[in-house]
Amino acid sequence: MIIATNEHNGAISAFFKNIFDWLTRWDIKLFADKKIIVLSTSEGQRGGLSANKYLSDVLARNGAHVIASITFPSFSKNFDIHKQTISNQELKQKIHQQLQSFLNES
Repeated sequence: MIIATNEHNGAISAFFKNIFDWLTRWDIKLFADKKIIVLSTSEGQRGGLSANKYLSDVLARNGAHVIASITFPSFSKNFDIHKQTISNQELKQKIHQQLQSFLNES
């Protein structure tokens, strides 16, 4: 399972939190034993790190196995919108390694 979230003032957005809260309240245990990768991006240098950390912690408390947590900082500087590719090669390699780790765990 892949979950992408945005960051709003250092947290997940109210809209996303509301949906997520309802999903984690049900007796179904939707995220239990699921292998998950958490993604976020922002224009800031942390790339949504606070939102990723919060989401990863809550998922783990709900029985999920968070295999990777990927942040994509300074989106406009590190992504070429015209070529639709990551322009920062170091960041691209890091993300590729984390995605590979996720695929190896699945």
